[in-house]
Amino acid sequence: MALIFVADDSSTVRAVLSAMLQKHGHSVVEACDGNDCIAQFSNGCPDLVITDIFMPEKDGIETIVHIRRTWPQVKILAISGGGAEQDMRYLGYAKALGADDTLSKPLEINRLIDTVSGLLPAALATLPELGAG
Repeated sequence: MALIFVADDSSTVRAVLSAMLQKHGHSVVEACDGNDCIAQFSNGCPDLVITDIFMPEKDGIETIVHIRRTWPQVKILAISGGGAEQDMRYLGYAKALGADDTLSKPLEINRLIDTVSGLLPAALATLPELGAG
């Protein structure tokens, strides 16, 4: 089980991502923008941050750069629907600035879970077998 921060200005996106990730055994902390996400690090360092690119206050690009400088061991997944102009170049910028992987919205559930699992160490990516012993 991993600790995952989800930063997105859409409460609906945060709720859906949280539910999907929790269903797969992960603990999730939600953040409404990059500033809120960075503030959450005071409560513990996550294994993975999933950040939207277009957010008010501190956007995803700024958040990625901050995390990379301060907590280089944290995995980062950047997500975006391209903003108002549907410009997906920002996902490329996110990767160049330190995101470990990127996904475009709308997110496909299986692809999200596969990507998250691929970013996490094997011990954190899956739940232990229940009833084993």
